[in-house]
Amino acid sequence: MHFKRQVAAAWTIVVLALWIGGCEHHVPPEEGPPNVEVSLPIEKTVTEYVDYTGRLGATDTMEVRARVTGYLWKMPFKEGDFVKKGDVLFEIDPRPYQADLDRALGTVKVAEAQLKLAKADYARAKETAKTPGAISQQEVDTFAAKVDVSAAQLDSAKANAEYARLNLEFCKVTSLIDGRVSRYLKTAGNLINQDNTLLTTVVTLDPIYAYFNVDELTMQTIQKLIREGKLKTYSKGRLKVLLSLQIDGDNFPYEGFVDFVNNQVDPSTGTIQVRAEFQNPKVNDLYLFVPNEFVRIRMLISDPHPALLVSERAIGTDQGQKFVYVVDEQDVTRYRQVTLGQPHEGLLEVTKGITSMDRIMVAGLQRVRDGMKVNPKLVPMPRPNPVTGDDSPLQPSPAPGKPMDKDAKPSAESKS
Repeated sequence: MHFKRQVAAAWTIVVLALWIGGCEHHVPPEEGPPNVEVSLPIEKTVTEYVDYTGRLGATDTMEVRARVTGYLWKMPFKEGDFVKKGDVLFEIDPRPYQADLDRALGTVKVAEAQLKLAKADYARAKETAKTPGAISQQEVDTFAAKVDVSAAQLDSAKANAEYARLNLEFCKVTSLIDGRVSRYLKTAGNLINQDNTLLTTVVTLDPIYAYFNVDELTMQTIQKLIREGKLKTYSKGRLKVLLSLQIDGDNFPYEGFVDFVNNQVDPSTGTIQVRAEFQNPKVNDLYLFVPNEFVRIRMLISDPHPALLVSERAIGTDQGQKFVYVVDEQDVTRYRQVTLGQPHEGLLEVTKGITSMDRIMVAGLQRVRDGMKVNPKLVPMPRPNPVTGDDSPLQPSPAPGKPMDKDAKPSAESKS
């Protein structure tokens, strides 16, 4: 029994020794400062703006309708083709109207003959009246009145003939504008009702309008800047605006000018309708813009000014307050409250809180705190890729058909 107690005590000592040794073995060594990525702000000249959605509209739109009733005979145009003012688009069966014109012209000839006879009778009556008692004055007046009646009948016959001629001319339905014609809405053999049946439409494509609604505050801001002469995008009564199609992404490569502002604000929406005019470039017989197309309009509400731009992922939020971490010369993080402006090409403008030489943390904000020692690595300022949406190093990319922006200064990588 005494021996068993000694063995048990020995095993207890061995287990305790192993346990103590194991604890000492797993004590972690002290770690160094965490690795973080930092970037210098991008210095660039930017302009404040407001974006709106809008729709394109043709400067001229023609609904093609016949001005006479009849059966559709011909459609001498190609659907979707470009037509000129005066081109014949449809022909109504002209035979009934040709017969009306012939009848009216015959009536004119009858009226002319009757007028000629009335004038001759009146001339004879006046000659006869020279012989006393040969004819009464009443009879002379009757012959004179017949001349006036015949002249009026001739005028009426000529007017009817002109009306018949116009109806015959209206059998050829022509375009009153230059533009692109739509499809056939009626085909040969269909009965066409005067001023009622829609045959097709024609729209002009160059220039083209863009309609959009501007809120009251923005309109008042722009008017104030114009009155004070502080808006360089306003010149000679015209305000410059930019346009973007859906395929253009964040680029606004097309420039136009406001040419109309409605005369009252819509009280139900608090907005006012604005129209801008844009040139519609034509490439390989195809116009770039199409009426009723959805577009985005950018109104410039400031003059160009220098700005500091950072990636959105460098911005943190603390109880509604935006902040960044700046790494100082001793590689220590410093908490900075910032004021943000508008986004520009995937980056955010910082209007207050940083300088152009500050090293801004662009990743891992959750792993650090104010006053913490870090191991910074300088990288280019990242921004969302316009195709994938992922953050990628900033690479200058000009808008389609535009030269590269010369105002953008080199990224942090090229400065280091």
